[in-house]
Amino acid sequence: MAHQNNQNELLLAWKALSGSSATDGWRMINIDADISCRARAARHFPGNQEVLLLGFNDIKKISNHSFPKGKGFSLDYADLGANSEGLTWISLTRELIGSLDLFSKMSEDILSVLEKIKGSVQQTIFTIILARINAWQDFMKRNKEGVLSSEEEVGLFGELLILRELTKYNILPSQAIDCWQGPLDSIQDFYLNTGALEVKTTISKNGFDASINSLEQLDNTLVSPLYLIGVKLSLGEVGISLSNLIEEIKKEWVEDAEAIEKFNIKLLHAGYFEELSKEYKRTFLKNEIITFIIDEQFPKITKPTLHKEITKVKYTIDLDLIDTNKIDFNLAISKLREN
Repeated sequence: MAHQNNQNELLLAWKALSGSSATDGWRMINIDADISCRARAARHFPGNQEVLLLGFNDIKKISNHSFPKGKGFSLDYADLGANSEGLTWISLTRELIGSLDLFSKMSEDILSVLEKIKGSVQQTIFTIILARINAWQDFMKRNKEGVLSSEEEVGLFGELLILRELTKYNILPSQAIDCWQGPLDSIQDFYLNTGALEVKTTISKNGFDASINSLEQLDNTLVSPLYLIGVKLSLGEVGISLSNLIEEIKKEWVEDAEAIEKFNIKLLHAGYFEELSKEYKRTFLKNEIITFIIDEQFPKITKPTLHKEITKVKYTIDLDLIDTNKIDFNLAISKLREN
């Protein structure tokens, strides 16, 4: 089944399987995909919800309690009885509250990932697919329409510029992606050895308001060394869009298939879905990257500076008003790598 036809074939199969059934159980249609596991479009009665079934052999089962818990879908092991063919099957099932369009896109995406990693050992495929489904869980929580907000688009663009910069310091792409924890809702955006980088990005022409989302985000007693990176962008016709930046990075890493797959998973966690790349039409120019070292002199609010009764604080810092604590970006990365 060609990649571009995956979603249509799934929708047609689910439609063909729909309707009432005199008996409870499975209705299934094999999916003819060039992948290293078995795939079936299915419905399970009496619920009649759409299901994507994936069958694996020679895998080490994990507890289904460890499966990603999705918004709009569920994941579980499936007992196909005499139709199991000796395989271990997992079922990705649309819940009644879930959008059929988004669920079919998720299913198509999973099949396309399976096509890209065909030939890998079954356990590796199983692990990658679980990671991909977990990323979809985050995507569905973050997005109603599947498109990042203007602010999220700018923020992701800035983080990707820094991710790209890290690979210029003899850090392999796969390692740099592991350092990038922002899409996983970590306190800081990047972790390297014992230290961290927090990235803030603006397209404002007047001032640089950086939103600090917690008391821990700029607390250098929790992680050290800690640096705040300010990325200044401007909008311009000769700039580059978020989607084009992502494609440029992938071309630079074309020899590292593992890094690209990990990158795709992180992007999905961040709320970026490749099939909607044409929605990102704005083009950005990189004007400046400012690096601050976070220490006792840097203006910030942390738990040690507050009464114990105050437990949560969000605040804004205008980075353009800070003249101290600036450090060369190259030096900051060198110090992080030394720790």
